[in-house]
Amino acid sequence: MMSTSTEMVVGYDGDGRPHEVIVVDGHEAAAVTYYELDPDARLLRRGHHQEWLHQQEQCATQASPQAARWIRRWAQQTAQSGAIALDEDV
Repeated sequence: MMSTSTEMVVGYDGDGRPHEVIVVDGHEAAAVTYYELDPDARLLRRGHHQEWLHQQEQCATQASPQAARWIRRWAQQTAQSGAIALDEDV
């Protein structure tokens, strides 16, 4: 697995709203997309694993190839066992 340096700087404007800057390997990220594979998702709790997996596949098609591989692998693991295996590379 490739190791990267990721940093987040949070500042607050005059109204108290937080603003974040994400820095990956010394470069600011123009945008950060957040994908969450929630093992407590309502569809999973109700036993609708295939529908939940379909939703995750829709997210994967929008993601970069590397992120899509992680989404697909972790979605399968989450649907099957409710957790992900951290000792695997994608």
